[in-house]
Amino acid sequence: MRKSIFIGIVLPALVCMSFLSAMAQTSDYTGAKEKVYMQTSHVFFKPGETMFFKLYVVKAKDQTPSRQSNVVYVEIINPAGNVLQKLNYPVENGYAEGSFDFDEQAAGGVYKVRAYTAWMRNEKDSTFFTKEITLLKVIAPRLLMKLEFPEKGYGAGDEVKAAFSIRNLSDQPIRNYPAKFTVSLGGEVVQTNTFKTDNDGKSQVKFVLPPTLKTSDGLLNITIHYDSYTEAISRSIPIVLNKIDLQFMPEGGTFVQGITTNVAFKALNENCKAADIKGEVWDSRGNKITSFESYHFGMGKFSIAPQKGLNYKVKITAPANITQQFDLPAAADNGVVMNVSKTGHTVNVTLNSTGKMEVKLVAQTKSINYYEQKLWLQKGENHIDVDETKFPVGIAQFTLYTADNLPLAERLVFLNESRNLQISISTNKPKYMPREKVVLTIKTLDEKGQPVRWAVEWGGGGQLGRSGVTRETLKSGDHVIIVGNPGRNPEDHRLRMLRLKRTADNYTWGTRPGETFD
Repeated sequence: MRKSIFIGIVLPALVCMSFLSAMAQTSDYTGAKEKVYMQTSHVFFKPGETMFFKLYVVKAKDQTPSRQSNVVYVEIINPAGNVLQKLNYPVENGYAEGSFDFDEQAAGGVYKVRAYTAWMRNEKDSTFFTKEITLLKVIAPRLLMKLEFPEKGYGAGDEVKAAFSIRNLSDQPIRNYPAKFTVSLGGEVVQTNTFKTDNDGKSQVKFVLPPTLKTSDGLLNITIHYDSYTEAISRSIPIVLNKIDLQFMPEGGTFVQGITTNVAFKALNENCKAADIKGEVWDSRGNKITSFESYHFGMGKFSIAPQKGLNYKVKITAPANITQQFDLPAAADNGVVMNVSKTGHTVNVTLNSTGKMEVKLVAQTKSINYYEQKLWLQKGENHIDVDETKFPVGIAQFTLYTADNLPLAERLVFLNESRNLQISISTNKPKYMPREKVVLTIKTLDEKGQPVRWAVEWGGGGQLGRSGVTRETLKSGDHVIIVGNPGRNPEDHRLRMLRLKRTADNYTWGTRPGETFD
């Protein structure tokens, strides 16, 4: 009897100890996760060239050098998807470097470079760092041409405007020179015309899309005959048919009846590319509340105070012929709306509440709290000032909690932008020929004017995805900003858009089911 009682007591204890041990191991493993980032000497190479790279192994939780692994593995994958070569390098204080020689007879195409540690193999392969490298034979251009569309969305019957410029290899504009443009839709030519450049070697090409469109496959091609040669440049026309994905993001993540707040939006076309739009907000009684238009790349914002008993829809007025309507998120009866702005080095937090309540405001950067304050909110607006100088440079996460530590609202704010690195770049020559070697002198100073160690990766625009920055390589605790082009004037609101957090579940950054990001 004593034996059976002893076993009955020990077995639950063993189960409890096993559970606690498993919990501790899970916690230890989570804290020891690693990430690898690779810098390459370029993203475009010719056969016979050498690719040099640097490798950084860091802790996923705080981006500091990891000492968990002392070897990092690198795989070179050819365009056919086969591992061409597997390399390994010793890691010292989270750093390693190496190189790979492309063969003179190497096949052209898109190669992949994959990097990971043995510790990272405890997770799925999609968490490995992966970067695309293009190998190609280069033919030097005879002219320097540029073609772009200022707007990112055109519909049936719209007038399309494209900015074209042309310069010679001495970087001099080719003035008053004739050229020809061709517009194709679905592979068929629908319009052809000629034009001339101005005294600056520039021209605005204009044409009107047909009143009915059945395809978004549009192409603008410009050809020019110069010095006995024919040169051409082409760009896809950003056509929007009748389908737009319009996403709404209330500031702070909450929408409360009777309280005015900012609503950020982002518009994508059927190909998941940015689409510039114009629209109107209407209530369920048929009243027009406000109108808006995107600032750039389909992004913008508007203000609204949702009223009790009313629903709100958005109608798109441009591009034309889009009949689809979009519902704004339903507004809660009660709650708190958080708006954040800055005055000098003071962060102004406005908490607009529907009633009295006890809350806690927490602000952190990289999971470290730099501000925490319990507050008794009164009905209406409550103003809190936070000293920006107590935070490091970068993104701060302001979260408002209930007395039971349930999140009410959240906002990301970029702080201490004036304390950024001071970077100056100078070249050894004012002008260069295509493929000519460029020598750069780069000087970096901190906000106090002291030299700072740095490492720079040279690459063209749009290389974020090719650099391995994807959803799969991001770990818990990382903060993400989707950045558009910088503002062209001081009144441009696009910089403000960086501070409006996109929340799929109201509190943390995420994506909708099945959605991907470039």
